[in-house]
Amino acid sequence: MNGGTFADAVPNLAGAAMLLLGLLLPLRQRGRAAARSVAWQGGLLALAAAVVASRGGGAQLWLLALGALAGRAVFLPTLLRLASAGRSGGDASARPGATPGAGALLLAGGGLAVLAVAAVSPAGSGVEAGAREGLALALAVLLAGLLAMIGRRGAPSALLGLIAAENGALLGVVHAGGVSGAAVLAVLSPGLVACAALALRGSVARAGSPVGAARR
Repeated sequence: MNGGTFADAVPNLAGAAMLLLGLLLPLRQRGRAAARSVAWQGGLLALAAAVVASRGGGAQLWLLALGALAGRAVFLPTLLRLASAGRSGGDASARPGATPGAGALLLAGGGLAVLAVAAVSPAGSGVEAGAREGLALALAVLLAGLLAMIGRRGAPSALLGLIAAENGALLGVVHAGGVSGAAVLAVLSPGLVACAALALRGSVARAGSPVGAARR
């Protein structure tokens, strides 16, 4: 495999890895482990955008790669840690019975992949094969994120599913060649803004708790 062919395959390989992380997200019972999975998704999204940008995708995709790396791969775990601070009982998704079994996730993943291919194939008849596969993967990542958002309990955990779905939508933007304002969405998306709000509330709750007051 020559360098050009490998570079062409990197966005789709990154999308496949993002889909796997999205399907495993409901199994991550600990909030920090789930946040790391979504952060890895953000890093893979940045990689896909950077590779497409380097092959003539334009400055918008470079900005999208930078926004995904900063907002989703670097700052997201910190936001989720602060959002969970001050919550009594920890993350509700860590309780037994809050996540489906691995077999159900595999079936759901296969169904999502088939659904994504069936939805993208007619609409992308005039698109190159690699881009069409990438769009199908992006749609599957988006649907997996929505599935995780429904399957996980607690506001921070549900927001992780939302951000994973946003990652899928942004991956679709990468394969579509970039959209104006996508880089801003990578940093100031509804999911990340909501995480920032919960992080602020968690910090305030921790500061107002007896332990936080004792530390001042």
